[in-house]
Amino acid sequence: MRNSVLLAALVAITPVTGLAAQPIDEITVLGEAVTTGTASIQVSVEIEVDSAQVLKRLPGADVNSNGPLSGIAHYRGMFGDRVPVTIDDLGLVSGGPNAMDPPLAYVSPMITEALILERGVPGVASSPEAIGGHVEARLARGEFAGGDAFGFSGFAGLRYTDNAAATSSAGRLTLANDQHRVSLVGQADRGNDQSTPAGTIMPSRLSRDRWDLSYAFADEAGELLVFAGGLNTTDTGTPALAMDIRFIDSQLYGLKLERIISPSLKVSGRIGYNDVEHQMDNFSLRTPPGSPMRYRQNLTTGSGSAFGASAVWGSGKTRLEVGLDGRTAKHGSRITNPENAQFFINNFNNIKRKTTSIYGSVSSDTQTSKWELGARLIRVTSDADEVSTGGMMGTMGMHASALAGMFNEADRSRSFGDLDLVLKYSRRLSESVVMNIDVGSKTRAPSYQELYLWLPLQATGGLADGRNYVGNLDLEAEQSREIAVGFDVRLDRFTI
Repeated sequence: MRNSVLLAALVAITPVTGLAAQPIDEITVLGEAVTTGTASIQVSVEIEVDSAQVLKRLPGADVNSNGPLSGIAHYRGMFGDRVPVTIDDLGLVSGGPNAMDPPLAYVSPMITEALILERGVPGVASSPEAIGGHVEARLARGEFAGGDAFGFSGFAGLRYTDNAAATSSAGRLTLANDQHRVSLVGQADRGNDQSTPAGTIMPSRLSRDRWDLSYAFADEAGELLVFAGGLNTTDTGTPALAMDIRFIDSQLYGLKLERIISPSLKVSGRIGYNDVEHQMDNFSLRTPPGSPMRYRQNLTTGSGSAFGASAVWGSGKTRLEVGLDGRTAKHGSRITNPENAQFFINNFNNIKRKTTSIYGSVSSDTQTSKWELGARLIRVTSDADEVSTGGMMGTMGMHASALAGMFNEADRSRSFGDLDLVLKYSRRLSESVVMNIDVGSKTRAPSYQELYLWLPLQATGGLADGRNYVGNLDLEAEQSREIAVGFDVRLDRFTI
């Protein structure tokens, strides 16, 4: 356990019009909430720097903590690509092959509204390739006001922990009336290396800035949200990995729309884009290798888009939902040695991965039971350009060139067609007991690291087990067949 001191300054700005003071509304602070289908937690009240650490409060969830800002979601024994994380219903592309900027690094705790974990087998509408679970994060952009007049609202906060002298400062300023809302949110995190009774964790320092500017419109028929944001991480340690973060420079853009067409029909759409430039090395923040020939610096890039559209028909307690969505991702990685200008490894060159899918589900919800049956068709395609290497001496250079040649001569284009099926059923056995049964068959196509890692390296999507791996172009899609049975017991002062 670490000893820490927290200094928190929180200023809440309630909406005002002109100079007329408004009464302060009652504020209800929510902690953990577990229901039959989901488990959620209010991240902003948790004293953490990495939002992924908050997952440990939820049943069945945990975090693979590769660094102070590099926590990867973990649920019931699976992590990484098997547990997709979406932010405001949109996925994003990580900048590097070791997930030093996993999705939850983009939702700084003090400006995050909630983390929502879908319990059991995720429904088909949640996300494609979600064989191990699904996590949704929502950024806190403020609320609409209660009338026609515009007013300001917001907050400012500061946290300090004496271990590593870590500070987090955050704020939000919102201008809104009942239909329009403009919001600017931001958070800055700084910290030195962390101390433990066994010594200092080297390196575990951190530096991150996150901001988001958004506009929203709402009326009786629905809501529109447009946002642009950025993440800038510099000189941050990842002690579980082979290198540390020198910088991660990301831009994010998105649009969401929901409209009620009729009392029984609602449609929604979303589109997003992000791009990342990321540099890491093994000598700036940690003890450098004994030989200059082992210095490594890696510049990586990632970019991608996500889109989706869905329609929900509701008639009484039964509803039908159909939708389509897609994601594209591009990746590149070049390893160099600043002590040897001739050394380079183009280990990932213009990787392209595209996912398209359609889904449909029908569900029913009554006072005593609810069920959902869904199916999703998924198609994944991927490809990679030729790779190259140089500056290696002796047999190492010969072997690396031979591996590059074999990879370049191979057919690197791959496609996967898969089908997901999910049945979820809950029944109230008594006033205090609910039984839940989930049955699912879910699939996931190989990641670009699993396919295209042609040279043995520790580029494994954040696995961080200290071993080197090599990809396999003959991999088939991964399939998970799961049955989950659970009981929720709720008494007046007790829940299990």
